Amino acid sequence: MKIRMILLIWLIMVNLLWSGVVITRTENGTMTKELYHDQKFAEIYNDHLVSLWDFRAEELTLIDHELKIYTTVSRSDFEQFMNRQNEEQIQRELQSFDEERLRLTRNATLAVYNRIKPQTFVADTLLICGYQTFEYHILNHEVMNQKIWISPSLQARINLEVNNAAMKKIEKIFKDNRERYFTALGIELDPITIAVEQIENAGYIMKRTDYGLREKADPEHDQRVESSINEISAISEWKIDPAIFTYHTRYQELDFNSYQIAQIKKAEKQLLPD
Repeated sequence: MKIRMILLIWLIMVNLLWSGVVITRTENGTMTKELYHDQKFAEIYNDHLVSLWDFRAEELTLIDHELKIYTTVSRSDFEQFMNRQNEEQIQRELQSFDEERLRLTRNATLAVYNRIKPQTFVADTLLICGYQTFEYHILNHEVMNQKIWISPSLQARINLEVNNAAMKKIEKIFKDNRERYFTALGIELDPITIAVEQIENAGYIMKRTDYGLREKADPEHDQRVESSINEISAISEWKIDPAIFTYHTRYQELDFNSYQIAQIKKAEKQLLPD
């Protein structure tokens, strides 16, 4: 009786711990979930936890259910890994170009960027899953390049669960590496991306339709892009099944480098099956 009562209390506590904002996203028939709660951000795919950021501990956990392995890495070690990977990519790119080819690539890129004249405006205000959302249009020479649906109110709700500054710190790792990459190649961020990222700072991205960087309309291309669904399909205050977070009792823990090696071998096996 005591054991049953202890188990019941444990289940209640775990459910309370992992209750939070759950955002369900549908992309071309594939459903993923994002969970925000108690300074943690979890990604769930096919009802399996695949990654977990603990912003209080500044740690990232990655889980591979096929290989039955997981790893936990500190934010600083993850940042160092991403920096090394980025530097290796930069060196590969530079070695693949001779000086003349690199100069021509830079000039051609600059010529394209100089022709870009971004126009942004709010085309509509609507509710998506109960949250007020603004539909932004980003045009170049009056031709649609992107549509983005942004919800400041959902971002405000997420901020009650997870410190936005903590998430921005992770985002900064990727943006800093992008800047280093572009600087090394002597190019800059295109004006459309700059305009889009300014809009993204206004709230949570509910939906996006990216037609590509262009100056001329293409109705057939537009139709293909618009048929590719990537949008929020549900938002709830949902209690996650505690079993999702018991991977450590069933899987082998690896250090981060060993986990990455296992991922590389898995990818190679998928590309070159026996």
